[in-house]
Amino acid sequence: MWRLPLNFVTAILLLLCVATAAMWVRSHYAKDVYQHFRLYQASDSFRFVADMIRSDDGVLAITRWEDVGPQSAIPAEAFADMQKRAGWSVNRPPTIYIDVAPNAIGFDYQRFEWNAAVLLPTGPAPVTGDGALALPYWCIFSLLAVLPLWRLVAWRIRRQIRASRIRRNCCPNCGYELLPTYDRCPRCDVPCPFGGAENT
Repeated sequence: MWRLPLNFVTAILLLLCVATAAMWVRSHYAKDVYQHFRLYQASDSFRFVADMIRSDDGVLAITRWEDVGPQSAIPAEAFADMQKRAGWSVNRPPTIYIDVAPNAIGFDYQRFEWNAAVLLPTGPAPVTGDGALALPYWCIFSLLAVLPLWRLVAWRIRRQIRASRIRRNCCPNCGYELLPTYDRCPRCDVPCPFGGAENT
């Protein structure tokens, strides 16, 4: 009963492995940037959220930048620019660059990166929060390939066990020793692979 959903998940992971490998190769020849901006307004306050996915030089990076505060805290030109940015943009130079803040928490090691920070202003400026996560493509590929590889190894082992049991005139399902006259296994009721009815 669990084999069907497990096979479905394995097939999805295999497709994701192929897509990850393709993006991995592409990242060494082209830089892809996907940006999504959202602006929420309520009376005199606003919330501006910028999400960016960047694929470059074998690394996939996801970044979020967020501003929350009163509309009076930013110039009218900046607010109008936020309204123009709303929506998706693909393969354009990043319009939001996030530097790691002094109070950020996180790490950066061997192209693995994670950080998060909240900037609290001293005046009427908006509160700014940002976070970033970067993973090499080889790490993403390895994580996606764990289940398919495990299923492949398990299938190979089961096939070898089944072949070994058949060579020893045993039931391929449970390993019970079968006589030439058996048509089905007495233990698990699986049909005999040697055609016992023909040998009677």
